[in-house]
Amino acid sequence: MVKKFNAQEHRFEFRDTLLFYNNQNVLLDKPLSYYEKIFGNDYKLINRGRVVEYKNLPISMHKGMDSIVGNIRIEIYYYNNNMRLAKEVNQGYGYPQKIADEDYILIDGVAINKNTDDLEWFNRELQKKGKEEF
Repeated sequence: MVKKFNAQEHRFEFRDTLLFYNNQNVLLDKPLSYYEKIFGNDYKLINRGRVVEYKNLPISMHKGMDSIVGNIRIEIYYYNNNMRLAKEVNQGYGYPQKIADEDYILIDGVAINKNTDDLEWFNRELQKKGKEEF
């Protein structure tokens, strides 16, 4: 899984509390222009320009009126409010995947993907690496 992760075009990794994209540390509280240099500019602004939603990456960011980004969200699924409401009333409206089938995210050296659903396995792998469990 780690080999597959390393071969990906877009690699998101958490090391302790730090986020890395393609081995570059990504900081918070920077202007949007900083993130454009890292992630590119294939995004759209929504919610009155406060949310930056990337089209080619599984991320969105929230920024203040001063264009300073306060948080970055890695998103496994595309969704919107209509989809969420349909799901709540049992209409069977599925969420299309935002992370591709073979793509992984690395968390403290443990590769996971959208199909990882065994938290006990994940915690054991973290323990082997001397890392804190979830």
